[in-house]
Amino acid sequence: MKYRYRFHPYGYDLGANEKFYGDMEAKGWRLVSRGWFLSKFTPVQPSRARYRIEVAYPGWMEDGSAMPPEQLGVYEDCGWVYAAGRNPIHVFRAPEGSEAPEFYADPAEQAETLKSLRGQTICNAFPLAVLLIMNLFFFGPRRNLLGNLGVWHKWLIEETAFYLFFILLILFVWYISLRNAWLINRTYRCLKRGVPLDHNPQKRHTAHRAVCAACLVLLASTASLAVAQKAGTRTGDLPNEADGPYLVLRDLGYDLERRVPAAWQKAESSLKHTSSLLADFWDVYEVVNTEDDSFWMYEDIYRLRSPELAEGLVASLRNSTTFGEDSLDCTGYVREDMTAWVYRDLEIVAVSGNMVAHITWMGPDWTDPNPEMLLDALQKRWEAYGTAGSGKTGEQWGMWTE
Repeated sequence: MKYRYRFHPYGYDLGANEKFYGDMEAKGWRLVSRGWFLSKFTPVQPSRARYRIEVAYPGWMEDGSAMPPEQLGVYEDCGWVYAAGRNPIHVFRAPEGSEAPEFYADPAEQAETLKSLRGQTICNAFPLAVLLIMNLFFFGPRRNLLGNLGVWHKWLIEETAFYLFFILLILFVWYISLRNAWLINRTYRCLKRGVPLDHNPQKRHTAHRAVCAACLVLLASTASLAVAQKAGTRTGDLPNEADGPYLVLRDLGYDLERRVPAAWQKAESSLKHTSSLLADFWDVYEVVNTEDDSFWMYEDIYRLRSPELAEGLVASLRNSTTFGEDSLDCTGYVREDMTAWVYRDLEIVAVSGNMVAHITWMGPDWTDPNPEMLLDALQKRWEAYGTAGSGKTGEQWGMWTE
């Protein structure tokens, strides 16, 4: 048997859904099931039929999909056939011209069936925003709002398409929730004033359709870009000689064996390289050790698409450092074509043109190598790689020249 699937009007636009199903039957397609977004139709002889929707709040249900048998039996005795449903929308059908009566003679009585659902939709429209705000303040990876925003800005730079998809999805769901609340509240108020439900509305909701179409196109596009970025990401062992604008410990004079100390639960030295919409990104981890000493270093190296993007990322990285709890922990360094901030001699944020580095390290005596040694090596690496460039001066960053 051949079936056809169609996007139905959003569930809480009751009159539009009733008209949609009646129009489909007139074209020879009868409703057999209804999902969240799609309705399934089977071919029949074209005919005129009336469709009506009963809103049954989930709290009334014996299970997740069926109406109470008593209520269903009353409607069937009156000439209505249950066509399909998914909580809280349940669709009934009767042939055009039949004596099946309307569900409610008094619109105010029908309004009472929407009262609980109206409250639920209004409540559902706001928890998402509340959860996002709470996550910013309390559940992020840092202890303060600026730190959490900094971390999420960093992730946005590294995984641009994925986070755009995620943000768009949240906004789309939020928009649908708000529209739900508006639709059911509008219907409730009209019925409460004694205005009957319009079973054959002519309004096409063009703006809503355009918003949904645009969102779906953007979601599909960003999802495709995220998959493409994932497919193009290179991960593996860290080479002995740097093949990008990052450092290896050998560049700092630590030509030791790469192996993980037995007491450490750390991964082997590794390199990840990916390209997002906003930057090329190198994520580097290296650990070397002798019998007595060990030294590890994490690097996040970014080549942004513009110096302006680099400036924004630097501000976010400075707000989300591991060792920079206050301004007393920071020492500024200004060099030709490079500006850097060093935190407790254990962490560096450096910028040169559209290049940004965030490096954390721990040497055998907790401070090796000294920051200037590391900055010298980084600047030489960037110059050799052809990525060093001009940007803000130290004075423009609010720093003095040493």
